[in-house]
Amino acid sequence: MIKDDWLYLVKYNDYSGYSIFRVNLNNINQSEEKIIEWQNGELTNFVASKDAIYLTYHDSEQLKFVSIPFSDIHNIKSIPISHNNEITAIFTNSDQDEILFTQQSWTSPPKIFRYHPNNQLIEDSKILNSDHALFSEYESEQKWVKSNDGTLIPLTLIYKKGMKFDSSAPTWLTVYGAYGESEFPNYDASRLIWLEKGGIIAIAHVRGGGELGPKWHYDGTGYKKQNSINDFIKCAEYLIHYHYTQSSKLVISGNSAGGIVIGMALIKRPDLFAAASIKVGMLNMSRLDKIPIGMANFEEFGSPFKEHELENLINIDAYLNLKEGVKYPNIMVSVGLQDDRVSPWQSAKFAARLNDIKRQQDERVFIITDKYGGHFMDNFLYMMTFFLWKTNSEH
Repeated sequence: MIKDDWLYLVKYNDYSGYSIFRVNLNNINQSEEKIIEWQNGELTNFVASKDAIYLTYHDSEQLKFVSIPFSDIHNIKSIPISHNNEITAIFTNSDQDEILFTQQSWTSPPKIFRYHPNNQLIEDSKILNSDHALFSEYESEQKWVKSNDGTLIPLTLIYKKGMKFDSSAPTWLTVYGAYGESEFPNYDASRLIWLEKGGIIAIAHVRGGGELGPKWHYDGTGYKKQNSINDFIKCAEYLIHYHYTQSSKLVISGNSAGGIVIGMALIKRPDLFAAASIKVGMLNMSRLDKIPIGMANFEEFGSPFKEHELENLINIDAYLNLKEGVKYPNIMVSVGLQDDRVSPWQSAKFAARLNDIKRQQDERVFIITDKYGGHFMDNFLYMMTFFLWKTNSEH
C-alpha cells in the first residue's frame, strides 16, 4: 500500500503473528519503521481510507479492530466491537474518511455499521435488515483444550442459553485444520436444525488451520500432521470429560482435508464417537500423487516420492490404518462423482474396506453419491438426518 511518500508493508514475524512497517520511498536506505505487531494470530483485513489504515487481526484468538492515522502512525486507535463478533469486511476508498464494516458472530447475522473517525461514532447503516431473532435463544463461548504436548487448542461451543450440562446433549464436533484456513465466527442459519433438537455444536480449531498465525498452520503440516489429529481427539475427550455429552451422543464431521483428521480419529479412538460424516475426504494419503491436486499438496502434507515423507503419509492414511475386528462407529461417506480435486476412489476404497470389516458385525457404511456433483457437493441434510438418527434425536 502506498500513501504519499510511504510504502506500507505487512510481514510475518517470528512470533506466529504479523508486523506492519512503512518505508520512505524517498530514502529507501533508511530503516523500516515499525508501526504495530502481534504474536499469535491472523491478519484478516487491511484497507486504507483517505486518512487512515484500518486493520482487523486476531491476537491469541482475540479480535482486534484498529485505525492507524497517516498523520500520526503511532496514535493507534482501537474501535470497539461486540463480544465474540467478527469483522468480515471493511468498505472504504482513498476519497473518504468514514468506513463501513460488516460484523457478525456465530449467533448473529451480518450487519453493516458506519464508523465516523472524527468523533469515533459507530452507527447502524440500515443497509441490511437482518433477523436477529432466530438465534436469540442461543449463545457461543470459547474454551481452551490442552493437547498431548501441552499446547492449548481453541474450541468453540454453540448451545441454548441456560442449558444444563449433564452429558445428555447430542453434540456435533467439526474440524478442518489445513492450509492455514481459519474458522472465525460466521453466521449460518442451517445450524438451527441441530440446535433446535437440543444439540451442541463444537468447532475444533486444531493446528494446521490459521487461527493462531503462521506457526499454527506449520505445526499441523508434514510430519507434524499428527498434531491436528491429537488436538481433535483431545477436544472430543474434553466434551465428554466436562459432561457436555457422551460418546453415544458425540458425532463428528470433516470435509476434504478435514477427512484426514476425522479418518484418523476414528482409527485411533473408535470408542469416542457415535457416528462420523466424511465428505470428499482425503483418506488414502500414501497415494497423494494420484489425485488431481496431489502434487500441489506435497508441501502441505509430504511427498510419497521421498521415503521419510511417505512414512509420514502412511501414518495419516485412514484406508491403510483400518484394522480387522475393530468396532468402528457408524460412518457416512459422501462423494461428488465429478470431483476434480480429490478423486472419488479415495472415499470408495475407504468405504469398501470398512464395509468388509463392518459386514462381520452386521453393519454397513452409508455412502452418498452425487452423480453430477464435484468437490463442493452438498450433503448437509443427509448428514443431519444421519446424525439425528444415530444419536436418537429425530423427535
